[in-house]
Amino acid sequence: NSINTLPIYFSPLREYRSDIRSLASIYLNEKNSSLGKHILGYDEKALNLLEQYSWPQNFIQFWRVLDQIIEICDQDYISVSLTREIIETEDNIFYYYEKNNAHGVNLDLNRPLEEIIRDIILIALENNNNNQTKTAEQLGVSRSTIWRYLKRRF
Repeated sequence: NSINTLPIYFSPLREYRSDIRSLASIYLNEKNSSLGKHILGYDEKALNLLEQYSWPQNFIQFWRVLDQIIEICDQDYISVSLTREIIETEDNIFYYYEKNNAHGVNLDLNRPLEEIIRDIILIALENNNNNQTKTAEQLGVSRSTIWRYLKRRF
């Protein structure tokens, strides 16, 4: 018994920079519908930030970031500050993960971003003797960001 598979390769998202606005808008409309939200669109600077980002983890990272932004947004338009905060959090947390992965940290990345972030924060807290201030400094986020992720239930 065997299963034949056909690998599908996508070019990196950074090669589709001209499509990022359209992809982000289509995804926003889809998420608005499924979440019952009424976000009208993106601030121009937020779109510019999405276009300029390198998307090292490709499309899956793009969808994770947009999920976070849309879920958190409570305004008519997605702001550049919210977009920057989510991208910076993603960068800092995955940098920490990649740096420590060689030291036996093993995370299942096929889960929602919120769960992955929470696990990384818990690992960092353990490494810092549960000191939230040191953990926040190490991950490059605010102490309130650490607290926000820890208080959520999964």
